[in-house]
Amino acid sequence: MSSLIKHLKIKNTGILFELLTRQVTADIMKDAKKSTAVMLIKKYFKESTELGQELQLYNVLAHEKFSHENQAERLIDAVVKTRTKLSNTKLKFAAAPIFFF
Repeated sequence: MSSLIKHLKIKNTGILFELLTRQVTADIMKDAKKSTAVMLIKKYFKESTELGQELQLYNVLAHEKFSHENQAERLIDAVVKTRTKLSNTKLKFAAAPIFFF
């Protein structure tokens, strides 16, 4: 097959945030005066940004516990509905500079 298959991957915001926080920890251990990871977190993961809002949704799914399955299903439905309101284009371009630091 000579045709190329193109696809768009939206980065996993939770993993991206985790990697940045690990870098912050490493910078602190090295006694670095200035951490690029801290600047990236402050700039791109504020609550007012697309990445910040997606991170909040990720954290809700990762940390919320329920005793009944129907409660969990309602939460998942609410998160999916909220996630559809976020712009994939903004998420794609917001995450792009982070991968080049």
